Amino acid sequence: MSRIAVIDIGSNSVRYMEAERTEMGVLSLSKELNTTRLAEGQDAQRTLMPEPMRRTADAVLAYAVRAKADHIPVYAYATSALREASNRDAFLSLLGDAVPVTVLSGAEEGRMAYSGATGGNGTLIDIGGGSFQIVTSSTAFSAPIGCVRLKDRIPEGSPEELYAVLRPWADTFFTEAISAQAPITGVGGTITTLGALLLGQTKFDGAALKNAAITPENLKELLADLYAMGERRKAHPLLNKRHNVILQGGTILRYLMERLRLASVTPCDRDGMEGFALYEIR
Repeated sequence: MSRIAVIDIGSNSVRYMEAERTEMGVLSLSKELNTTRLAEGQDAQRTLMPEPMRRTADAVLAYAVRAKADHIPVYAYATSALREASNRDAFLSLLGDAVPVTVLSGAEEGRMAYSGATGGNGTLIDIGGGSFQIVTSSTAFSAPIGCVRLKDRIPEGSPEELYAVLRPWADTFFTEAISAQAPITGVGGTITTLGALLLGQTKFDGAALKNAAITPENLKELLADLYAMGERRKAHPLLNKRHNVILQGGTILRYLMERLRLASVTPCDRDGMEGFALYEIR
């Protein structure tokens, strides 16, 4: 098997990738994204809400049908929203036998992203809709905090107001020190979008992200600018599907950079999808 399709059932979006194995590893041929917010409203009881479940299942089924019509083997994995859901089986029943779904633990999610993005070097930071991961060659740390879950706690607010809510919440998960090893790579829609914005992009170009360096200073300035934009964020071509969670996600990144004392983070468009594909094609 040299070519497969992978579906990422995330807390904020469903993503679809077609990839093939090469001598260099996994080559992504195409990627698409559908923002469905599976984790919306889940924070209090860890129960998935009916409408987000329906939106997400519809997106997964549509991608599975496409792959099968093209005779491409299709696999899916799910992250924090589904792994923590008390009604996980209700969601999976909506998919039937359309596609096998692997529900990843937090550590597995981080390891897949680490493999896909870094090839095993340095430190990875992955910020999703329902969780974040910090992964090195020897450790994998995960906490159930993501941009959608922070939005559920504080739907609107300035960067400083968001930070005041996030910091004591996130601090409770750091029971021991984590040592970050350079280089620092960042993945997930929050980090890649922030990197693209810092590069002045209006049309996303993942290959150019290697030229972006997110620092504590330019991140604070960017978050302030995004907050000042208000409703105008909806009109930005990179933010129209992320306009109401980008401040929350950026605040999580700010917290992690301060907590780990990071001078910079380099965004990367390769992530857990490539890592999962490599696992399935092996």
